[in-house]
Amino acid sequence: MRSEALLLYFTLLQLAGAGFPEDSEPISISHGNYTKQYPAFVGHKPGRNNTQRHKLDIQLIMIMNRTLYIAARDHIYTVDTDAANSDEIFFSKKMTWKSRQADVDTCRMKGKHKDECHNFIKVLLQQNEDTLFVCGTNAFNPSCRTYKLDTLEALGEEISGMARCPYDAKHANVALFAGGRLYSATVTDFLAIDSVIYRSLGDSPTLRTVKHDSKWLKEPYFIQAVDYGDFIYFFYREIAMEYNTMGKHNVRYRLTRIVVDNEAGPYNNHTVVFLGSEKGIIVKFLANMNSGILNDSLFLEELNVYNPDKCSIDGVDDKRIIGMQIDSKIHALWVAFSSCVVKVPLSRCERHGRCKKSCIASRDPYCGWVSEGACKQVVGNIKSAFEQDVEQGNTDGLGDCQNTFVALNDVPSSYEGHHHRHHPHTLSLPTSALPEAAEVPLGRGRMVERKDPPMSSDKGEDPYVAVPSQTQPEANADEV
Repeated sequence: MRSEALLLYFTLLQLAGAGFPEDSEPISISHGNYTKQYPAFVGHKPGRNNTQRHKLDIQLIMIMNRTLYIAARDHIYTVDTDAANSDEIFFSKKMTWKSRQADVDTCRMKGKHKDECHNFIKVLLQQNEDTLFVCGTNAFNPSCRTYKLDTLEALGEEISGMARCPYDAKHANVALFAGGRLYSATVTDFLAIDSVIYRSLGDSPTLRTVKHDSKWLKEPYFIQAVDYGDFIYFFYREIAMEYNTMGKHNVRYRLTRIVVDNEAGPYNNHTVVFLGSEKGIIVKFLANMNSGILNDSLFLEELNVYNPDKCSIDGVDDKRIIGMQIDSKIHALWVAFSSCVVKVPLSRCERHGRCKKSCIASRDPYCGWVSEGACKQVVGNIKSAFEQDVEQGNTDGLGDCQNTFVALNDVPSSYEGHHHRHHPHTLSLPTSALPEAAEVPLGRGRMVERKDPPMSSDKGEDPYVAVPSQTQPEANADEV
């Protein structure tokens, strides 16, 4: 697992801050008018009047012991990942940790806005089987505490968060526990001048990078830390000296997060990569693990998962994806924005409906054509018969479909009567960038382009025909 994580973040290094060109096209697209059905967490508890909305300022999410932990401003929420959700996701527990008034007053005295003088939870780690290690900005006076994992009850004394947690919520940081010691990467001062990689706690002496030495760290943006072998690897990006001499690139969106499912499909032998962006878009790739180079990876899907109806606060949309956690057990991807967390299925097989050609051409390892005559999710150890062609997407001999499935590319009505041609997109990266997976001979395959214009429907069916293109703890939820 640790080696897989290390390889994963080689990819993250290359993709962080990167973007896709405008002309890249996925096999299918799901816009917000379809994904708005997905349930979202917006900070409410069950059984209360949930019309009131608050700014959550979510900082990170993580899954431990079938519980989703949501670290936000002044609070940590827990969500049962196995609970059924329809429209809204509710928390089961909420721990409140607000800054002391003296810290808030000092923060304001130093010129910070009142909205900045809160306790933004920036570190949330499982320290051992029973405890959580939590650090927050604490009104620009970072502090850390230990909590019981199951009850969120505080344990022991509060300690300084200096060099373990940033002062400002806007600053990137990473942290992990390894061998009983905390390894962190952040800044050590109020003005964020001194960037540091730091070892503390445990039975070893503290250790840090050289202070104010640009040869070590030059305005780094920390991305992730990985425990591998005898070393802790810290991944970050810096502004290169040649940055100003580079021309601007026309990109659709810039990437912010990555998660990998290296056991996708009914036989757990495919690798699927999910990339989050600053515009609320998730792109999904089928990684081709072949001959040491990640050649011709297939752009499966593009999803707009940001829901302004659920996630917008006072009409302000913050679409940047700040965290993603994959949950294979329930076939879901948890996607965090600053004001909400959306639970997104890993696939949308139902959109192909009873169109076998579309289902097979999708090449989605999560989807298969079943004997009932429909495209459905196929998971590991499936016992019923199904068909899929992830390697080639070969649809020879399969007829075209009309009005038998939901429009995959959500063609707006203003485009009715027009023909659209899409082109395949491939992504080339070193195979070392992704976790190892069983070798599968992936071919380019033949995709199917739209042959007929959308047809109207008088029966309430989707009027568009889409053929894939080529291309402090709270018991019983009571606040303390």
